[in-house]
Amino acid sequence: MNLQPKVQRRDLNLNQSNSFYSTSKNKVQIEQKNLNLKIEENPSKKSESEQKEEEMERMKKWIALEKLRKEVTEHKKSIETNQQLRQFNEEILKKAQEGKIEECLKIFESIIKEGFEPNAQTFGLLIGYYSNVGNREEMEDWFDKMLNLTTPNALSFNALMNYYGKEGLPHELIITASLMIKKSIKMTRTSYTILDRFFSQSNNRKKTIFWFKRSQESGLNFNTITYNLLLRYLTRGSKEKIDLWLKVMNDNKVELTASTYNTVINVFQSVGDAESAQLYLQKMEKAGFRPDTYTCVSMMKLYSHQNDLTKMMIWFEKVPSEFKSVAYNTIIDFYCRKKDSINVEFWFSSMQEEGVKPNTVTYNILMKDAIQQGNKQRLAELGKEMVQEKLIPNEDTRKLLHHFLNQKDNKPPSLSHENEIEEDLD
Repeated sequence: MNLQPKVQRRDLNLNQSNSFYSTSKNKVQIEQKNLNLKIEENPSKKSESEQKEEEMERMKKWIALEKLRKEVTEHKKSIETNQQLRQFNEEILKKAQEGKIEECLKIFESIIKEGFEPNAQTFGLLIGYYSNVGNREEMEDWFDKMLNLTTPNALSFNALMNYYGKEGLPHELIITASLMIKKSIKMTRTSYTILDRFFSQSNNRKKTIFWFKRSQESGLNFNTITYNLLLRYLTRGSKEKIDLWLKVMNDNKVELTASTYNTVINVFQSVGDAESAQLYLQKMEKAGFRPDTYTCVSMMKLYSHQNDLTKMMIWFEKVPSEFKSVAYNTIIDFYCRKKDSINVEFWFSSMQEEGVKPNTVTYNILMKDAIQQGNKQRLAELGKEMVQEKLIPNEDTRKLLHHFLNQKDNKPPSLSHENEIEEDLD
């Protein structure tokens, strides 16, 4: 999940606001004019009681007039404040997307210095940033500040839950969801999707269904993305379960998209069911969707596990050029699993000759192959190349190097690079 934070804008209708201001201002002027006319036209021949009554009436109108003046002034000030705060928030979002957190914090300080009160959106952007970069301490610290200074919103809670979900922290995830409910913050589709994704990936079917039903009870209709998650993690390659969830989608009038068919094909690929994968590939094409990169890579992986190199290469040729690195990684991984170092290096060279840039996943696979061969020199060369190419090591890279430094044999850690390869498509 690209989990960069999204701004939930409440754009002001400036024309409408200005109209209110103009109308109210005119009303003040008319009321004042009428009041002055009444004072001028007031006949002198009136009883004392009548004059007192009229004086009281005039006082009431003056009070009402002052109240109206105050409302107009406050409304105008509110418009200007909201506009200014929105500009500050847009600047924070821009700098956060660029990874310039120090500048984000300076903007936050400017908001305070200029006398504005940061709103939930301001805090949500900072919480979202720290959630995305994996800084739990700062994320929780800013969340606590928000709770003390303003009313939280769903954006902030979702940022926390997304972090806890990615880090595999079920206790913190449930506490945050419970606090959200306790604070009467309405859960969004994103909230339920985070919960369903976590528990479905954890193979906790009971809790996944619980949150799915709760979302339906709250009146939220899940979208295609959520159903795709349920298809991917709850069906376990069972054609009956897949057909059941597709029926639920149809009953709830949720559109079956190309991504839905790709998810189903990927599920069958993961259990090596080529027949069912082909069946849903045909259904996909019948529904008017052409196989895309996801389809091609799933079919490549399916045939790589069946050692059918001919069919794997047919799908390799269909992968669009902008995703060719994913296709090459699939082939290199295929030969790495077969411990065929010659072809691993051959396809790596072919990748470079075609002008396709290797990424961290590519080097992880190559390192795994070097460890299998006990080739320390090659492993060192790959490490230097990664530094030269300014590639950032991921968790699998660290596991491979840690294992190599502490190993007693040439057996690498049991890592599957298929999930990494899939992530390159996102």
